[in-house]
Amino acid sequence: MKNKLLVLIVLAFAGLAFVVKNPVIPSYSNMVLVKGGVFKMGLDSGQLQMVTNRFNMPASYFSQQYPANRVTVHAFFIDKYEVTNADYKKFIRANPLWSKSNIADSLHDGNYLKLWNGYKYPKGQDDYPVVYISWYAASAYAKWAGKRLPLQAELEYAEKEAGGKSALFPWGNADADKSKANYMDSGIDGAAKVGSYPADSMGLYDMAGNVSEFCADKWRQDIYAQMARYTKNYRPLNGMSPAIQNKVVIRGGSWKDAPVNLITTYRESFSVRGCSASVGFRCAATAP
Repeated sequence: MKNKLLVLIVLAFAGLAFVVKNPVIPSYSNMVLVKGGVFKMGLDSGQLQMVTNRFNMPASYFSQQYPANRVTVHAFFIDKYEVTNADYKKFIRANPLWSKSNIADSLHDGNYLKLWNGYKYPKGQDDYPVVYISWYAASAYAKWAGKRLPLQAELEYAEKEAGGKSALFPWGNADADKSKANYMDSGIDGAAKVGSYPADSMGLYDMAGNVSEFCADKWRQDIYAQMARYTKNYRPLNGMSPAIQNKVVIRGGSWKDAPVNLITTYRESFSVRGCSASVGFRCAATAP
């Protein structure tokens, strides 16, 4: 019997409304078109053994990346760069309700735009990724820009298209070093200007390191293992663990992370209201 193709189920916050005004006409000039396809999402048994040995970590560390599942991704556009301070300033100028002084308390954790003074971000950081923003704010920006947050499957697919289907990193299988990405051993101790490191073969920058990136997806514990059981036993999807309403997926690793957190399959949970110096985002758009 042929293996069933597991079609990606969008595990996102469906129907959640974000009020934005003065939306802009979407521009795809600084985006890359990623052709759709089928890929192996997550780590298979051989890769699990390899990463435990390579990074000297227990298999349990990779439990949310294992086992691998066949997933279909449809064609999409994705930003070449992470959204910058200058980009975000345009959004809050057009939407004052999302400014530091006006945002609703329920949409952040108290650290929203922590380094900004009103509408002013730190001097000289126009092209640095915007940080200390919540998932709610990132989603609102994406809506204003005529785009959306990427699905976690789209981020992993794009990284593997760049580095190779079985590559650990967007640049391939070579070890991380300070010439390839901004991570804990780079010596910067903070986010770097977007595009400071070489683009991958898809023309995308900072897909690993610099800042972790928000995905549209809700966090579901042990979802890969449950997806694998469904594929094998043809069980109904209502057997999946419930989405955790206040947690979303972030990916890519950041300036404070070890190389093990930069690999293409790495994923972790993050609060929808959380605002961190090491978390930002980029946008995506579904291709026609």
